[in-house]
Amino acid sequence: MGWFAPLDGLAEKGLIVIVRNYYREPADVPTRDRNPGTPKDVPTVDLREELFTLAHEYGHFRSYTEGHHNSEYSKALTALEGAARPLSESTCEIIWNEEKRAWDHARALLIDNDITQLDDFEKRVAMSLSEYKKRFIDPPTEMDATTSHDDEAC
Repeated sequence: MGWFAPLDGLAEKGLIVIVRNYYREPADVPTRDRNPGTPKDVPTVDLREELFTLAHEYGHFRSYTEGHHNSEYSKALTALEGAARPLSESTCEIIWNEEKRAWDHARALLIDNDITQLDDFEKRVAMSLSEYKKRFIDPPTEMDATTSHDDEAC
């Protein structure tokens, strides 16, 4: 799971966060060690999936630097996180376009870095975009806060 957030007052700068649930603190120090008491059924980190998440969040950063994170996007994101459903068609389109754009930037980043075996990546893209379609219809649940988030909007 991860996210990108612009840093207020710092044009073209932002923060990318990748979360590893149950991993030893401090969180900003890479480790494969688990916190004591971690349930045994929690899977270990899949570094390839984590790479896809990082590339996708970098895609949001690129989109931000291109000027796509404007007030319309902020309003759409607020609506997506809210409980009111169904979302308006324009809100769905804004969110859909941003997610698709982030995955497109991610794909380009991977290819630019000689990662060309993209079958698993493309499956992840399809799954993620499918999840967004569900979120357009169903409001977020408490479970959504602890889990990770065809080409038509709504």
